[in-house]
Amino acid sequence: MGSDQELVLHGRGGVSAGWSGGVVLVRDRFVEHRIPVQVIERVELTGRRVQLVLRVGGASGSEYLVRARSGPAATEFVRVVRAAVESAGPVAGGAVHTVRRPAAPGRPPRSRAWLLVLFLLCPVGLSIAAGGGARVAQVVVGWFCGSLVTGFGAALLFGARAEWRNRRLYLRGVSVMAELTGQELVDVPDQEPPHHRRRRLAYGFTDLKGVRRTYRTERSPSDEVRAEVELSYDPADPQQVVEGAPTAWTTVGAVLVVLLLGLPATAAGLGLIGVALAAPFVGP
Repeated sequence: MGSDQELVLHGRGGVSAGWSGGVVLVRDRFVEHRIPVQVIERVELTGRRVQLVLRVGGASGSEYLVRARSGPAATEFVRVVRAAVESAGPVAGGAVHTVRRPAAPGRPPRSRAWLLVLFLLCPVGLSIAAGGGARVAQVVVGWFCGSLVTGFGAALLFGARAEWRNRRLYLRGVSVMAELTGQELVDVPDQEPPHHRRRRLAYGFTDLKGVRRTYRTERSPSDEVRAEVELSYDPADPQQVVEGAPTAWTTVGAVLVVLLLGLPATAAGLGLIGVALAAPFVGP
């Protein structure tokens, strides 16, 4: 394949990279960076982590990181960009062009009716297989109640996991005070007042390598805007950032939620679903 082909590398955390016409496009939800190949010093690949290191003279030694979803896609992307970097060579006057991305238009709603129909038909089919009688009640109660309880428990486990991950990042990451560098009000599609507008904030900080980083977040327009916030970032991956100190319940509270609510609720819900699935096959 030639280096003039167009490529798109889908990454995690809403970050993606593209290659087209000698320019690398790094996008997130807020901005798009157009990086000419001439200002790229090297392209590093570690597992699925693609890192673009720019020349100091061209772009202040900045780095851009994309955590790819596909290993082969990351390998192909790095191969193409490296070949272009080696053939282009450095030029004077190259610079990264950064533009703000407009709010994404509302996606047309996709029909999920078939999922609802499938969910409703499952207990009907099991009830028919149960042949009537008391086992029909076991099927209906087990299926519907089990699904609700399992969903509740899974949501608690997911929330506790996110809180625990933020706590680990705060304790083991590098803490800095970031300064407010920009803010803007944006309209949110398909939202009614007062939720139809959000305030986008940008905070700047310098990492251990001396690279200037930007942390972006969204707030309600009525929330207080602080000139400085405390951030903690992972030195191995500065795009992993958590704002502020962990709340009081992140240690004990997360454990209690998991042990007292999350795990029991999930186990109970799966048990009810198991009763529904087994009812047609047990004896009268």
